[in-house]
Amino acid sequence: MRERFADLAGDSRAKPFWLPFRGRLLRLSHLRGCGESFYAFSHRAGYMGGTASCCMGVTMQRVILRRVAMLSSTEILMPQVQYPAPPFLAQQQSSDHGEESYKGSGRLAGKAAIVTGGDSGIGRAVAIAFTHEGADALIGYLDEDDDARETARWIEKAGRRAVLARGDVTDAQHCDAIVQQAVDAIGKLDVLVNNAAHQSTHAALDEITDEEWHRTVDTNIGAMFRITRAAVRHMKPGASIVNTKTSGARMGHPNTLPRVRR
Repeated sequence: MRERFADLAGDSRAKPFWLPFRGRLLRLSHLRGCGESFYAFSHRAGYMGGTASCCMGVTMQRVILRRVAMLSSTEILMPQVQYPAPPFLAQQQSSDHGEESYKGSGRLAGKAAIVTGGDSGIGRAVAIAFTHEGADALIGYLDEDDDARETARWIEKAGRRAVLARGDVTDAQHCDAIVQQAVDAIGKLDVLVNNAAHQSTHAALDEITDEEWHRTVDTNIGAMFRITRAAVRHMKPGASIVNTKTSGARMGHPNTLPRVRR
């Protein structure tokens, strides 16, 4: 087997193959003089009609690259990617929470939902999607009254009922009050979305105070537990509880250590 691949590597009739290298694509026209390397590559990838084609592992790639200098010819087919450089043109940013773009189909018709942190961002998008699907919603928020009223406006425009619950979810009594307010206003509870969260950035670990740590944990974990505990007393079989989390829990970020949660 080794001799066969060595012979193929020295065969000038062998068709070229392509090798990714530092953001470029190399066309390896001849393989003479690197039989051992080509054997290692071909043994992993397979040799089909003189053309080797695969996504090679890092180890095999290094083996080949060490012998690229011995090839009789190489041809660069793709130039190195060029990216825009400053100064950049001004761009106008806009957020789409599904106010007009989301089209519901009645999948939550007659349901009642609680969405914490529903005044903006993901929470607003979820609340609007739920109401477009036919649900009434209570929106929990901290103190952003204008944002909360804007979310409520879109909910009511969709023909559903909007209930606003202002307050701090680090307060255990407020967590109970959110659920009770939803039940009193809408009459039941079918879906709970624990979305409210707190985040701050710090350049170093010793900048994080005890107060900051406790607020993060009480908001991102404590409130989730307390609101869920209050909600399950009113939920029937088939109801749903959704807990959101940050991608930092999986990927991590050096400046947002306290927020790595749920």
